[in-house]
Amino acid sequence: MSLVRANASIFAIIILALAIGGFVGCGRAERALGYAEEPAELAKEPARDASAPLASKATAGTELAAALAEEGQDLLASVSAPEKPVERKRIYSGFCRLIVDEVEEAKADLTRFIEQNGGYVESAFQNTIVLRVPAPRFRELFEEILDKGDLLYKSIETFDVSDYFRDQETRLLIAEKARGRLYTLLERTDNVEEKLAILREIKRLSEEIEGIRLRLENLERQIAFSRITVELIPRLPIGELSKADIPFPWIASLEPVYGSLPRLRGRASLSLGEDFAVLEKRRSYRAESSDGTRLRIGSTKNEPRGDEEFWQQALLYHLKAYYKTANPLEIGSLRGVLFTSKDRNPYAYLVAVRIRGGRLYVLEVFFPDLEARDRHLDDIQEAMLSFEVKPWLW
Repeated sequence: MSLVRANASIFAIIILALAIGGFVGCGRAERALGYAEEPAELAKEPARDASAPLASKATAGTELAAALAEEGQDLLASVSAPEKPVERKRIYSGFCRLIVDEVEEAKADLTRFIEQNGGYVESAFQNTIVLRVPAPRFRELFEEILDKGDLLYKSIETFDVSDYFRDQETRLLIAEKARGRLYTLLERTDNVEEKLAILREIKRLSEEIEGIRLRLENLERQIAFSRITVELIPRLPIGELSKADIPFPWIASLEPVYGSLPRLRGRASLSLGEDFAVLEKRRSYRAESSDGTRLRIGSTKNEPRGDEEFWQQALLYHLKAYYKTANPLEIGSLRGVLFTSKDRNPYAYLVAVRIRGGRLYVLEVFFPDLEARDRHLDDIQEAMLSFEVKPWLW
């Protein structure tokens, strides 16, 4: 095959890859839950952009380039049809804070209870146990758990992940079809350069497919089994350490495993990577990875009025006694503290603050273990550099 023909063919492969990538990679930073475009709309725009260069190269006299153009147009057309309405997919989670006589006995009792009712223990820490229960029985079992001690606080969150789930399914379908077409094209060429170009694209798509499948599996698990987080507070003798003595209510209420500041005044923007699914970003900000790392953003009044360094020192002073380690961090305009728990299998907990107007914005990241911390911390700190918030009218 001549050099001209090889270059034309490889160019067509690149154009096809760009068309595929427009679908598969669309909205990596911005398309969170509730903001996804319809799949039909996604299909139309790349089709208009890709058609002209594909056609022009197809007429360059190369058989393979023409085949690539035909495959690309068929692929784009195959995902243009509107989808049928789908059943809404929701994730339920509950949190409660209970006073109990003995924390370890209460954890053992909750473990027996949840296993007898078709659930399981997701994780357990010093005074917190995280349970998974069958979603259809979530409210029933949550009410029974509330009777296991003296109730101090309870809350329920519901996240509608239907649009995000459908978006991921569409991306998976497109990537699988594209990879299948490329395997066919691979068999139809003997040119080494063309084979290498196609193999590179197949490798990229395979990695993309694996990541999407992992996110879908994680969402399926969260939809099928609701999460209930139970914080167990022992009946402390008088004079023993208690968060009730902390003079700042928002610091006293910080809960690593569950959302501490559920309200978000304004709209947050954070460039998280593909490892995280953004479950909510309007009235609050919630994102979670497949390994259980959870990121939350909330806000409260900046009272008493202080800057980021003041609140960083307040976090260190009032919370370090509850953790094995407490390391201050400076991440752009954010000031924070990275805590490590005293558990045998410790978790890590990052709290960072930023002042905007009269509001204090608090970012929390719960890492279920130190491996998750090491895996995500650098990327999360990089994402925090992009943190912006657009306040509503006060």
